[in-house]
Parts: sequence; C-alpha cells; structure tokens
Amino acid sequence: MAVRGKLYYVMDDLQDKIDQIISEFERDATLTPEQLMEALKKLLPIEKADFATAKRRVEGMYLVAERLFNTVYDLGRFRYGDEWTRGRVTREAELRPFHHFHWTTGSREPQRNVLTRDDFLNDPATALIKLESDISSLAQLMRHLQSV
Repeated sequence: MAVRGKLYYVMDDLQDKIDQIISEFERDATLTPEQLMEALKKLLPIEKADFATAKRRVEGMYLVAERLFNTVYDLGRFRYGDEWTRGRVTREAELRPFHHFHWTTGSREPQRNVLTRDDFLNDPATALIKLESDISSLAQLMRHLQSV
C-alpha cells in the first residue's frame, strides 16, 4: 500500500493482514460488503480500556477505504474510460465529507480540529462512522462494476 510509513497505530504485519482481507474480497464475488466489514472489525477490535485500539481501527479502516476507492476508480476507468473520474466515484458511491458526519453525529470536537482526512484521529468515533459508511458504499459500487 502507498500509505505505509505514515501510520502510527497499524504496523506492517497488520497492514499485510488488511491487504489479504481486501484482496480476498476483490477476488471472491460471493463475499458481501457486510462480510468484509465483519472481517475488518474482527481484525481491528476495540478494547474499552485501550484507546489506542480505536485509533488502530481508524487507521485500518482508512487503509481499506483508500484501497477500495482506488480499486473502484480503476474498475470504472477500465469500463467507462476517461468519463470515469474521481469525482464520479464520489458521486456514484454517495460518499459524504467528514464534516457531514461531524454534525450528524453531534460530535463535541471543535470543527477546526476535524477539517480533513488527516484529522480522523482527533475524532475517532465520528471517523469510524464515516469510514464504515464509505467502505460499505465503495464495496457495493465495486460489486456493481464487477457485474456490469
């Protein structure tokens, strides 16, 4: 993955396991987005007594969302050519910006602390809701593009 080296909570061995889960999902068309999410949550558990586990899940889910986005983009480019853009992926998957989830979840984190994806670790609870939504939407779009 291109993100290696920029992470604080997901080490290389865990990134390899995440890569394996995503690769299996990409290859096996019988796996559903719900099964993907279940496997990820099992691999990235959150322990109440250890706040670092929540941040580990945020980084892990971020990796998954990035890889799925790139896979969907590549599949769309193969199917539709130059008319398939990153903006179209965002529209087709109905991805929402982080600030949308900040307001809808009632986050108490100040808005200036959660302006970009780099700020996900400042508000892990909201980030997890956004990332789960993104992963589910991108996985469904990927299945659609694979079946076309």
